[in-house]
Amino acid sequence: MTTPLENIIREVYRAAERVFPKVRSKLLELSREVNKLSTEFANPIERSKLRYIVVTVDSGFIKLKYANFAIAIVVAHAISSVGKGQVVNVAAEPVMIKTLKRSEYALHYVSKIIEYRCLHNVLEKVLREKTSEDVVVLLDGALTYPEERTDDIELTKLYQEYRREYEKVLAILESYRDRTYVVAIAKDLPVDKYLDALEELTEYRGVEKFRSLHTWLCRATELLHERTAVDILLRARGVPSYLHPVRVDNLRKYRAPTVPQISRYGVYGTYVKLTHLRRPLYVEFIGWNLPKVSTLMTVLYETSIYSPRPGYPAPLFIVDRLTKVDKAIARAIATAIEYAAKHALGELYVQVFTPTLREEYEHY
Repeated sequence: MTTPLENIIREVYRAAERVFPKVRSKLLELSREVNKLSTEFANPIERSKLRYIVVTVDSGFIKLKYANFAIAIVVAHAISSVGKGQVVNVAAEPVMIKTLKRSEYALHYVSKIIEYRCLHNVLEKVLREKTSEDVVVLLDGALTYPEERTDDIELTKLYQEYRREYEKVLAILESYRDRTYVVAIAKDLPVDKYLDALEELTEYRGVEKFRSLHTWLCRATELLHERTAVDILLRARGVPSYLHPVRVDNLRKYRAPTVPQISRYGVYGTYVKLTHLRRPLYVEFIGWNLPKVSTLMTVLYETSIYSPRPGYPAPLFIVDRLTKVDKAIARAIATAIEYAAKHALGELYVQVFTPTLREEYEHY
């Protein structure tokens, strides 16, 4: 007599015997086209003699969640370097305490507002110095996001402030666009954005050049994540390499903030594979860099060679570590906030700040 566990294991094996041969057959079918597609749509990355300054920015926060609102403690750093890693400018926004409704968009906007203020301060110093080096700005996260439609007044105000700070940064970069590069790196991309852009080009705009790549990726993503499918193509081309960029700011699902610089130049997205050890990174860059995209990819490669996180630019790794908010500090700040609230709210304090209502810390 068999046990329930043995029955389950037997069924799993039977299912595997049915499924995996089909998966193998599909993967072999896909692999027959890889060399041709990689030659047509992937490009190798070459070393260059470009002299450049790297400017990067990131923010970190801890969100203290209560019954019907959240307090975000946000800190941001922007740094610039000369040559190979000498820090010459550091700008840190003071800790910002913001009472927010429970919205991930709100917290995203607040973080970006502080990031762009820090970045603007550093860029003003770096770009206005009389130097011959080009300036490469590395950002964490994408330049385009799902468009949110909301009637929330607070959220709308935050978005407008975020857009103003974003436009200030792009305006100063645009004025030096002959020697500035802007690239954003998305470590974790939850959607198939590159595939969506190919669909936009082939199905809605009739651009036949990318149809074979779009068709292959559609079939591949029935089995694999988009990033894994692209990894197969770039490995065939050789490492380091990158996929042909496509415009991503005018998709039906995504929009970049409506600022003049984006409207004039657009945002382009691609995948770049910098090491055999990791899957490709999805990156987005401003359209004025499109004629120099090979140089931009070279900079990503050179800044990642000796990175503590292989295949990821070292400046972004460093600034990410600088912006981590320690939980002990967060608890101390939370205690101070609650102590001040107790004096201000009096007997009403327990309705909002009672310990049973405060939930967990979210650390980013």
